[in-house]
Amino acid sequence: MISAVQAQAAVTMMGTRVVFDGDTNEVTVRLQNVGEMPSLVQVWIDDGDANAAPSSLKVPFIVRPPVFRINGGKSQVIRIAKAGEDLPGDRESLFGFNVLDMPASAPTQNNDEGATLQLVVRTRVKLFYRPKGLTRAAAAKAPTQLQWQVVDEAGARALRVSNPTPYHVILKKVVSAGVAADETVISPLSSHSYRLAPQQHQALKDSINFEYAASDTGVVIKAQAPLSRP
Repeated sequence: MISAVQAQAAVTMMGTRVVFDGDTNEVTVRLQNVGEMPSLVQVWIDDGDANAAPSSLKVPFIVRPPVFRINGGKSQVIRIAKAGEDLPGDRESLFGFNVLDMPASAPTQNNDEGATLQLVVRTRVKLFYRPKGLTRAAAAKAPTQLQWQVVDEAGARALRVSNPTPYHVILKKVVSAGVAADETVISPLSSHSYRLAPQQHQALKDSINFEYAASDTGVVIKAQAPLSRP
């Protein structure tokens, strides 16, 4: 059997995300085999469900080539073309770009039942489809346009962040009042709420400190925004 387990990838991607601009026919991604041994690689795009089998997915993109071999020290260019259903033209759409790396002479290990597991490495990064008319410059400013407010939800206080822009905002951390959370994707024209314990609500000031990932590069940036209260 083959199982994806924690290991170091020999095949790496140039960049930390893929941005598909709506005014282009295709976008390219370069993969590099930084190891010495050849690797068998499979690439696919998911619709947001990271656990879905590639064969079950229906996404409006074609990836070429989907399966290939990269020799050690060599690279391969992947071409992604749009196909099929139309995507919203007034906001970004988010997908996952996946790379599965299986070295040709992959190391193996035995599990407790004696079965052999072949070590493969999967890398998954965000793929943003950005319709024509939306720009990289405006996407970079979207995190500064987030609106933060304290609200009542189901009888408790919550910190709500609203995104009035057509771009995705990737929050890495909210550092005010001890609000701790995993990476949060704030979709276009939507909001997300963090439930506040009483002590967290009392500790809130007049502004919120947070960190976000720049949309096109993934660089983490610190920011501050005013906080609105009821």
